[in-house]
Amino acid sequence: MNVNIVVGARFNAGITANALVRNGVDLAVYTSSPSKNWEADRKYIHFVPMPFRVLASLAGKAIPGSLKEKDAILFDRFVTLIMRKSHILHGWASFSLESGKKQKRRGGIFLLDRACPHARYQRELLLEEAELLGVDYDPMSLALMDRMEQEYQLADKILVPSSYTYESFLENGISRDKLEILRLDANFTPLAPRVRSERRNGDFVVGSIGGNIIRKGFLYLLRAWKKIALKDAKLIIKTSQSEIDKIPFISKLIEEDPTIEVAGYFENIESFYDQCDVFCLPSIDDGFGMVVLEAFACGLPVITTTHVGASDFVREGENGFRVPIRDEDGLAECLQRYYEDPRLVHQMSKEAISSYHDYLESPMNYEKSLLELYKRFS
Repeated sequence: MNVNIVVGARFNAGITANALVRNGVDLAVYTSSPSKNWEADRKYIHFVPMPFRVLASLAGKAIPGSLKEKDAILFDRFVTLIMRKSHILHGWASFSLESGKKQKRRGGIFLLDRACPHARYQRELLLEEAELLGVDYDPMSLALMDRMEQEYQLADKILVPSSYTYESFLENGISRDKLEILRLDANFTPLAPRVRSERRNGDFVVGSIGGNIIRKGFLYLLRAWKKIALKDAKLIIKTSQSEIDKIPFISKLIEEDPTIEVAGYFENIESFYDQCDVFCLPSIDDGFGMVVLEAFACGLPVITTTHVGASDFVREGENGFRVPIRDEDGLAECLQRYYEDPRLVHQMSKEAISSYHDYLESPMNYEKSLLELYKRFS
């Protein structure tokens, strides 16, 4: 069996490629991501450029959404010119329509990877959130949404990482038979995960991570934090200041509260998790959210919304809590509960580490599930 991976950028494809290489699969990766970012041997990687991204990088400017969409189409067409014949094409959504068509003409299997919810569902949800925030939002175009829906129809299977994403496809008319849940792994395994103490020494520290201000729900976490006004407590949000500055009233909430810190780059992400007692991901839309597994791996109890795919791993009151999206009262209640009970944090910290390792050893982990799926098509 041989496999082609087609992915503009990297996404979670590095996890896929590395799992296949470890298991001796004959692999070729077609990507616009520089090969130095992949653990897989360079011989597997075929660099396919995205012209507008290259030009924007040379000019030192951000690339607008419309050109990103054109890049995805050009990337896909370039891949069809050089793509070898394979038994399975594992392509990423929005980058794989033409290569998927070529794969089907050759009589091969086309698996489509879509970590985020159904394109139509996601577009409507984020337009709604932008309206609530009162900010401009450049959604995916209707043309891109149509392109992705063509991919959904063409694929033999659509691979999704969570119940949240799975349900969004069902709501938009995709049959259960076409869907396959493959839950992802964390990006790293810590060398020495730390169980939080039964007795707190120093500040109570809550951590959060996110790169997109509209999707990550920071506003509701900030409002919850202001509501409970904890003493000897700190909230650290790992994101870029430029992202925060996109919404001035969110930036103002942070500037006015000395207990809130915006943290940027960490050379070692473990050092971020290590300084926290609890991790919170209040996302409006997160198809999976690897940071939840990373937090578990580092011994952190979590708070997530039901729109975080990795909340599938949350056992209520054992290793974390789940709340509905935009539920600042629910977030506040969970934060207050952790703050008032260090013993609860201690016990849930142990359960978080156990949950992560149980998943790695289970037959449902990403690598085992992926290989089992491939075998069904061999």
